[in-house]
Amino acid sequence: MNGLKKCALAAGFLATATSVGAPAALADGKAQLGCSSPYTLATTSDIDARSQPLVSAGFFTQESLMALLVSLDHNGDGSLCYKTPDGWFGPPASNGAHREGFVNLVDDKVLSD
Repeated sequence: MNGLKKCALAAGFLATATSVGAPAALADGKAQLGCSSPYTLATTSDIDARSQPLVSAGFFTQESLMALLVSLDHNGDGSLCYKTPDGWFGPPASNGAHREGFVNLVDDKVLSD
């Protein structure tokens, strides 16, 4: 049961996928992928590499982490928008814990004219 709670907590922190989303910017009327501020565009492979401390800590297996990332990539382009939660690393951190690997995720958006 403790492992289930740990996994649920990790999934909640890692993937705060909301409908708020991130509208893409249009350049010269052409569709573009994008993330709204403060989110940053990254490939699922980059986010997987960034989240390896969560695999090492036992929050995820490599397979379950990739399955989560793929499930959040609704448009199937291999990219997501991520940000580190506000106040995550302090100052000052309320409990002194370094929360390496945790990020908020939303899918990148495509707009066309």
